[in-house]
Amino acid sequence: MAIIKAFSAEFCRGNDVIEQLVNTTDFRHTTTRQIVSEAALLSGMSESKVQKALTLKTSVFEKFTHEKKYALAYIKLVISKMLMASAGRDLILSGYSTQLIPREITHFFRVGLIADMKFRVATLQEQQSITNTEAEDQIHKLDEEQAMWLAKYCRVYEAFNPTDYDLIIPMNTESVEEASDLIIQHLNENIFQPTQTSVQAVKDFNLLASVEVALAKKGHDVTVTATNGNVKITINKVTSRFNRLKDEIMAIVEQVNGVEDIQIGKDGDLSEHEAYRKYDEKIP
Repeated sequence: MAIIKAFSAEFCRGNDVIEQLVNTTDFRHTTTRQIVSEAALLSGMSESKVQKALTLKTSVFEKFTHEKKYALAYIKLVISKMLMASAGRDLILSGYSTQLIPREITHFFRVGLIADMKFRVATLQEQQSITNTEAEDQIHKLDEEQAMWLAKYCRVYEAFNPTDYDLIIPMNTESVEEASDLIIQHLNENIFQPTQTSVQAVKDFNLLASVEVALAKKGHDVTVTATNGNVKITINKVTSRFNRLKDEIMAIVEQVNGVEDIQIGKDGDLSEHEAYRKYDEKIP
């Protein structure tokens, strides 16, 4: 079976579909709250600060602490460990954190849940006593925040691009039970079984997250990629002491288990970038 990766627009009954899946399959649902809790435990941050990394809300100290970067590194580490342990058999992931998973990991059944505005307004009004106009305004605002977060932290520029999903379900035409049944029908397809390439992509994701965490602990904010043990670090801020910074980063990364080779370089054009500064996650 595949890992189910579900992402829902707001007020499309996504939680109801997941609950139905849990009740009708042997899969377990790892919630965003569980991921945040584990990331908080590992990082020493409060759960509220880790949760904030999955929103657009930003601390006034963000420029100095980069706590979003710090929290997201730990969220990635938690998810990558779950994927390493799951072997693609029994896991449902949902919510914003799923968008941090690299597209190179293919043994997912990727589900998108959407609906038209009429359905979403009605669903929201079941929860709040508001007018149609107020409901539409709230939904538009949430959609805008979702789009901005995905673009900034995941480089995803269309939340429900059909090419990024195996199944997109319009919840205004399908019931919760029908949506769950549609997903279950696809779970035994061989195309969603782990391949050697996809399993390696999970290992790469785990290594990337491990390197990001190691660097974050020492206050560094850089771009990291990892492939087959080869780690590439890109410094995308201006520094007058590049060689010194390079040596410091090299010393940190070479201590990470699984790293075989390290390349460190600069972004192609740093002329308009801010100065590089190490950050301290312990600033309030």
